[in-house]
Amino acid sequence: MVVLLRVAESLARVSVHNEGSGIAREELDHIWDRFYRAKGSAIQHELDLSFGLPLYLCRVFIERHEGSVGVQSAPGQGTTFWFTLPITSSRGA
Repeated sequence: MVVLLRVAESLARVSVHNEGSGIAREELDHIWDRFYRAKGSAIQHELDLSFGLPLYLCRVFIERHEGSVGVQSAPGQGTTFWFTLPITSSRGA
C-alpha cells in the first residue's frame, strides 16, 4: 500500500494505492452509493458488519468540506482511491 499527500496552492490531495485484484469498471460507478456492496464481496470475518456505508460516508464528509473523491482501478491492476480538500489558514489569511 502506498499513501501520498500532495499540496498545490490551496488544495491538498491524498491518494491511497494498493496492488489488489482491482475493481471492475461496472462497479466503479456505484461504489460511492449508499448501501452498495460490490458483487462478490465476502464477509472477511465474523465482525465484518459493512453495510456499504464507509465509502458513501467518506464522499459525503469530504464533499461537505468542499472537497472531492475519486477512484482509478482495473481488474488485476490494483486500485487508487483519492480525495482532495481545500486548505484554509487558521489565521484567516
